[in-house]
Formats: sequence, C-alpha cells, structure tokens
Amino acid sequence: MFLKRITVIFFLSIYLISVTELNQLVKFPVLVEHFMEHREKNHKLSLLDFLDMHYSQEHEMDADHDRDMQLPFKSHDGCSVTFLSAFLHNPFIELANKPALASSCKYSEYSDAFLGRSYLASIWQPPKSC
Repeated sequence: MFLKRITVIFFLSIYLISVTELNQLVKFPVLVEHFMEHREKNHKLSLLDFLDMHYSQEHEMDADHDRDMQLPFKSHDGCSVTFLSAFLHNPFIELANKPALASSCKYSEYSDAFLGRSYLASIWQPPKSC
C-alpha cells in the first residue's frame, strides 16, 4: 500500500511538472540568489520590494536582464501544453470546413414593435405582492 502511494505521487508529480507551469518552482533557488544579489547592493530592499520590482512593474532592459529572465514565471520554457494540444481532436476545425447552416436561413430585421414600452418599463418598478 505504501509503495503504491509513493509510485502514484511520483508519476503524478512528473506529469504535473512536465505538462503545467509547476516546473517553474524548480527555479525558486534562482529567485533567492537574485534577491541576495540585490540585497548586497541595497540593504534596505525588502522581499516585497524585490518582488514588486521584478514582477509588478514594467522591467526595462538593464545590466542583469538575462539574470532577471531566469526567475520563476518570467518565461514560459518547458511547457508542453501547446505541443500536446496540436495532436488532440479539435471539433472546431471540422466545423470550420463545413458550410454554415445559417447562410441558407433568412432572418428579419429587429423591430421595436415586438416589445411593448410598458413591458420594458416594468423592469424598473418595485416588486408587487400577490
């Protein structure tokens, strides 16, 4: 039972890391190292200021831009979801190749005569008791 649980957790972890963006969590040590590099330059820099500087603000190209792009969730490398979606059955592709049924139908133009003004005005009235 224990071995089966470990095996399931192992394969589920490998699947989630390879198909989703969870592989970005592997880059967490780079985040810590880069924070320490910034902290050496500015001792008053807090972790929240660092995260705000690198994730919330528009980040211009600076001397450590390459290092910044190695941070987690700054790039989308290693995500194979788009690769797999190309091989899955897509019913919308088949629908795009078929002629539309609505092209043979004729619709009349919209007319206000169908909706009475009293019906539209009743929306804004308070509820009435029965």
